[in-house]
Amino acid sequence: MIGRIWHGWTSLENADAYEELLKSEIFVGIAERKFAVRAFAGQDYEVAVVPPKARALLARFDARSQHYEIKAEIK
Repeated sequence: MIGRIWHGWTSLENADAYEELLKSEIFVGIAERKFAVRAFAGQDYEVAVVPPKARALLARFDARSQHYEIKAEIK
Protein backbone atom coordinates (compact mmCIF):
# COMPACT_ATOMS: atom_id res chain seq x y z
CA MET A 1 0.00 0.00 0.00
CA ILE A 2 1.14 3.56 -0.68
CA GLY A 3 0.66 6.39 1.80
CA ARG A 4 0.22 9.89 0.41
CA ILE A 5 1.30 12.81 2.62
CA TRP A 6 0.24 16.35 1.82
CA HIS A 7 -0.12 19.48 3.95
CA GLY A 8 -2.57 22.34 3.70
CA TRP A 9 -3.03 25.30 6.06
CA THR A 10 -6.19 27.27 6.64
CA SER A 11 -7.21 30.10 8.92
CA LEU A 12 -9.14 29.59 12.14
CA GLU A 13 -12.13 31.23 10.46
CA ASN A 14 -12.09 28.69 7.59
CA ALA A 15 -11.18 25.59 9.63
CA ASP A 16 -14.73 24.29 10.16
CA ALA A 17 -15.70 24.89 6.53
CA TYR A 18 -12.57 23.10 5.31
CA GLU A 19 -13.18 20.16 7.64
CA GLU A 20 -16.75 19.86 6.32
CA LEU A 21 -15.51 19.99 2.71
CA LEU A 22 -13.00 17.21 3.47
CA LYS A 23 -15.66 14.97 5.00
CA SER A 24 -18.49 15.63 2.55
CA GLU A 25 -16.66 15.82 -0.79
CA ILE A 26 -12.91 15.29 -0.84
CA PHE A 27 -12.64 12.08 1.21
CA VAL A 28 -15.74 10.70 -0.55
CA GLY A 29 -14.13 11.33 -3.95
CA ILE A 30 -10.90 9.66 -2.88
CA ALA A 31 -12.78 6.62 -1.51
CA GLU A 32 -14.72 6.26 -4.76
CA ARG A 33 -11.39 5.88 -6.56
CA LYS A 34 -10.51 3.08 -4.11
CA PHE A 35 -7.47 5.11 -2.90
CA ALA A 36 -5.38 4.26 -5.97
CA VAL A 37 -2.89 7.14 -6.11
CA ARG A 38 -2.69 7.34 -9.91
CA ALA A 39 -6.49 7.14 -10.22
CA PHE A 40 -6.76 10.03 -7.77
CA ALA A 41 -3.85 12.21 -8.84
CA GLY A 42 -3.14 11.25 -12.45
CA GLN A 43 0.07 10.37 -14.25
CA ASP A 44 2.21 12.95 -12.39
CA TYR A 45 0.93 11.60 -9.08
CA GLU A 46 3.16 13.78 -6.90
CA VAL A 47 1.37 16.97 -7.96
CA ALA A 48 -1.09 18.11 -5.30
CA VAL A 49 -4.76 17.68 -6.18
CA VAL A 50 -6.52 20.69 -4.65
CA PRO A 51 -10.06 21.35 -5.92
CA PRO A 52 -11.18 24.99 -6.35
CA LYS A 53 -13.44 24.85 -3.28
CA ALA A 54 -10.48 23.75 -1.16
CA ARG A 55 -8.17 26.39 -2.65
CA ALA A 56 -10.68 29.05 -1.62
CA LEU A 57 -10.45 27.91 2.03
CA LEU A 58 -6.71 27.27 2.27
CA ALA A 59 -4.14 29.94 3.11
CA ARG A 60 -1.35 27.83 1.57
CA PHE A 61 -0.60 24.23 0.64
CA ASP A 62 2.16 21.93 -0.56
CA ALA A 63 2.47 21.93 -4.36
CA ARG A 64 3.59 18.29 -4.30
CA SER A 65 2.83 15.24 -2.17
CA GLN A 66 5.22 12.68 -0.76
CA HIS A 67 4.58 8.94 -1.09
CA TYR A 68 5.71 6.12 1.12
CA GLU A 69 5.34 2.38 0.87
CA ILE A 70 3.43 1.09 3.88
CA LYS A 71 4.21 -2.42 5.00
CA ALA A 72 1.86 -3.90 7.54
CA GLU A 73 1.18 -7.37 8.76
CA ILE A 74 -2.40 -8.30 9.54
CA LYS A 75 -2.85 -11.23 11.86
